[in-house]
Amino acid sequence: GVGQCVGIPYEPTTEDVARFFAGSGIAWLSPDHPNLAAIKTVLTVQALPVVVVVNNDDGQVVTEWGRDAIEYDPVMAVDAWRRGESGVPLGRRLCCIS
Repeated sequence: GVGQCVGIPYEPTTEDVARFFAGSGIAWLSPDHPNLAAIKTVLTVQALPVVVVVNNDDGQVVTEWGRDAIEYDPVMAVDAWRRGESGVPLGRRLCCIS
């Protein structure tokens, strides 16, 4: 099932960000990670910072909206990801796209 969240920062990680992600279960990649460019390509990352949710069973991306889902409602987000959904209501996604 869904089990891996990958965070990719826009800039070097601050102490506050590091503290937040320390116990979150999100794999937070540093901006100088040696494979960052390849990871961004594989996950089709368009903008930073981002949290991408990946299905551990098949490697498919569940959502690239992980950061928005966490900010909106972290508990609902995890439940939605387990169902293979983005965790962000459509209205919020449309608002953010326009």
